[in-house]
Amino acid sequence: GTETLALPPSVPARSRAPSVPAPASDKVTAYQPPGQTSAADVGSNSNSSRFVYPSPTMPLLLTAVGPPRVYTPGARRDEAAAGMSASTRSVVVVSLATSALWTAVSFIAPKLRAHWCTKLSSGAHSEGSGADGGKCKGGKVSNAKPAPTSDDPLFHQVLKDAADIYNHEPALRASTRRAILRHRTLENALSSILADKLCGCGGHSNHTWVALFNEVYAMHAKYRGSEGTPGALARLDLAAVCDRDPACSGPAHALLYLKGFQALQAHRLAHALWGAGRRTVALAMQLKVSEVFGVDVHPAARLGGGLLIDHASGVVIGETCVVGRDCTILQGVTLGASGKDRGDRHPKIGNDVLIGAHAVILGNVSVGDGAKVGAGSVVLKSIPPAATAVGVPARVVGRTQEASAGKTMDHALHMVDTFGYVGSTKSKQPLWHDLWANTMDVGLDEKGFLSREELRVRLQPFGCSEAESDAVFWRLDTSLDNRVDENEFRTSWEAAVEAVCPGKACAQMRAELGHDAINPELMSVKKKADFFSKNTNAGPPGQKK
Repeated sequence: GTETLALPPSVPARSRAPSVPAPASDKVTAYQPPGQTSAADVGSNSNSSRFVYPSPTMPLLLTAVGPPRVYTPGARRDEAAAGMSASTRSVVVVSLATSALWTAVSFIAPKLRAHWCTKLSSGAHSEGSGADGGKCKGGKVSNAKPAPTSDDPLFHQVLKDAADIYNHEPALRASTRRAILRHRTLENALSSILADKLCGCGGHSNHTWVALFNEVYAMHAKYRGSEGTPGALARLDLAAVCDRDPACSGPAHALLYLKGFQALQAHRLAHALWGAGRRTVALAMQLKVSEVFGVDVHPAARLGGGLLIDHASGVVIGETCVVGRDCTILQGVTLGASGKDRGDRHPKIGNDVLIGAHAVILGNVSVGDGAKVGAGSVVLKSIPPAATAVGVPARVVGRTQEASAGKTMDHALHMVDTFGYVGSTKSKQPLWHDLWANTMDVGLDEKGFLSREELRVRLQPFGCSEAESDAVFWRLDTSLDNRVDENEFRTSWEAAVEAVCPGKACAQMRAELGHDAINPELMSVKKKADFFSKNTNAGPPGQKK
């Protein structure tokens, strides 16, 4: 059965918690399971030397954890005097030895560091470096790691910069080695870095993504709309970041810590997967990149080499968008559609274009080569090559002075030939005039010069679109007075048409428009009417065919 607790008769049984009676002698009471008695208990009905269980379930617990030991004040002293067991003594000795060694190292190590720093600075070795490549900085000597080498010049510089990070910043040693120093090619390093960023996407570990990215790089697939592979374009992008971003200290810095570059390389891999028919995984990458970097680029978008996406936060690029070579895009830029229509619905950006922060370009419009779009502008119509557009809605306000707008990074638009200030960059009050304003267009029957609207009407029968006509006018109007005079027409006409609309019949257009070597005068009203009567494909605005 179960054992009961013996309580003093003066205290009610229900008013006291269970207790264990103290043994009569000054010695440890041995453990006795229920139902067994010791030799001392034989012939005695007293429970004073027996261990009394507080509850019926206590025997099972004691069987699992071991027998209890009831101590008297003298028992602890007796056990201490008798000494500890051999195993206990060993543990104590090892603990004391470890503590003493750690104390000694903590006391001696700073003195050794100071000694080495003094020796290095005294001239025995070159300043800041030891014979083994170690470096002393701030009273600390790092375990220097020599930079690995590579046949690729750009990746060799990456390895060199990464070795400097490894030697100067102990907190970043593990991440730097894992991301760069243990790899042999730039592609392998990019695979490792991007896999760490996308870890968890689709429920896959970074090892799965590393294998996938290495496979994509190994395919050497041509990037759609470009001559380079994703690896070759990555090198162009990395060189562009180092050249144009003054905050970038080197290629390793861009590779490790610039999210615009990382997001762009993730898009290039997603684009390669999209072209290979693996569209689901490409869209999964787009989602994860937008969550991690705040950059949303559709995998089908085509981005040329040498692209810099500076700061990158909030950049959105649509599905059918095309961006040329050596362009610069700042944070918050949107290259989007103007509605929900399917098909080709996004902007086409030329080569060497600068798009300022938070600019918005909507619809299937074009931005010509070498153009600049000011910060915060909303572009709804095409921008001619080498033009500068600002405002809401954006208007062309001048011509770019620099030969390479995308590489020069003239964010504040200081290098612009505005109306009335051709070639001047330090005007006291520049006139930000709209060169395309319709109020400056002259009538169709005006003699001596062409307006933009007049040139558009006259080029329409030859299949020239509005954007092409404006681009031709922009090339002809070298004086920036919003009209093309006879001199400008005769000097630049054929070159402008050939550059904007290659394949058009320049001589025929010149003859039909009434220009030849003898009579450079523009077409008269009567000649214009005869011209439109012979061409059934087009007519003057507002006139029924």
